[in-house]
Amino acid sequence: MFALVLAAGRPGQWNLDMARFARENRPPTDYLAKSYYEIWLAGLEAMLAERGLVSVDEMEVGRPLSEPKRLTASCSTAAWKRYFLAAGQPNAGE
Repeated sequence: MFALVLAAGRPGQWNLDMARFARENRPPTDYLAKSYYEIWLAGLEAMLAERGLVSVDEMEVGRPLSEPKRLTASCSTAAWKRYFLAAGQPNAGE
């Protein structure tokens, strides 16, 4: 789930703090009823829907209902590699 959140956030639509808020900003009964990974998925779904990247209908049917949006990354490839190197990912600089 962490990799999905990072990959989906790559175009700069959110950062890790925003992802954490999306996970933790669930109604208490919903939060307590979900497993750890379900909470992560619910947060990701909320961020995707809030930014118009995926519609609620698409999430329900599990497939795209229209052409995908084209997004560009907000940072260069070099900046992305530096981010992963700083995070301790040994192959990010290759």
